[in-house]
Amino acid sequence: MFNSKTVLVLGAGASYEVGLPVGEQLLKAICSLLDVKFERSSQQTHGDRMIIDALKQILNEGRDVTRLNEHIRKGLQIISSAVQAISIDNIIDALEDEQVELVGKLAIARSIHSAERASKHFAVTENDPNAAPPLGMFFDTWYDSFTKILTENVKISQLDRMFENVQIVSFNYDRCIEQYLPYSIANYYGLKHYELHSAVSNLIIHRPYGIVGDLPWKSGDGKGVPFGGGTIDDLISSASQVRTFTEQVKDRAELNDIHEALKWADKIVFLGFGYNQQNMALLATDIGAPKKIVGTAHKISNDNCMVIKDEIFSNFNIQDPNHQFNFKIVPSECRTLFNDLSRLISS
Repeated sequence: MFNSKTVLVLGAGASYEVGLPVGEQLLKAICSLLDVKFERSSQQTHGDRMIIDALKQILNEGRDVTRLNEHIRKGLQIISSAVQAISIDNIIDALEDEQVELVGKLAIARSIHSAERASKHFAVTENDPNAAPPLGMFFDTWYDSFTKILTENVKISQLDRMFENVQIVSFNYDRCIEQYLPYSIANYYGLKHYELHSAVSNLIIHRPYGIVGDLPWKSGDGKGVPFGGGTIDDLISSASQVRTFTEQVKDRAELNDIHEALKWADKIVFLGFGYNQQNMALLATDIGAPKKIVGTAHKISNDNCMVIKDEIFSNFNIQDPNHQFNFKIVPSECRTLFNDLSRLISS
């Protein structure tokens, strides 16, 4: 169990360890989905058919395909913009175009669902989205270390308290952590995964950019969107839950919740986070009293790490003349950080 109040800030690298794509890989997958081509017979030969079917359902044009063709062209614009783009989020935000936004969100949802389903760590199929993940596949990921911290010194009668000192701010769209935790914790205590749904629902996860659909067990009505996606309706619902940077800036309630979590924390841990300016701007707030701040900086140069430290101090309004802040950014992956600094993270 986490012994002090801790906020984990998750970037793409945190999900990469369980088979999900990082920004450049996601952008490539999206470009492949949106590279739509038709033969003269109107038979689609390239691009993703489910995205096209979803657009047809949303636009409801009947035989008229004028607006559908407009949206297909916007998809080609995303492909063109991707050559210089940092991420799909940046493209959607920069182009300020409702059609680009709709096509982009459908492609994000479709890509993430496909990546969830393809992940060898979860081994789900379209016929069985609730298949138990092979937990041995997680031994070399931070997920396994996370479970060990959560369960340390926690008796089976105390499961509802397991998450009282930890919150997550996830900049990722996927549902991997929600899919994994019920199975992992249930395995440790000899329970069924569904018996952990109530306890795991106590974990507060803030999602600045939304999510590709709540899992059925989290949706409240038991419907939700299966892990790995499902129907066209699931895709449309998921896309509607993806947010752009501009939408998030306007959602003051969600931003305030994130800022309050950062102020509440004694310790902030960045995992697989890219520290790009857009995302740091969403986190920016005066975090108050001195805290421990640790994070990964995998494949980030020492010079850039120094800049990142300055930006974190600036965004969090840290004035530290007496060096009270315990700050550490290390050039490692998430799993290595959790292993090497496990006592610091859990303390």
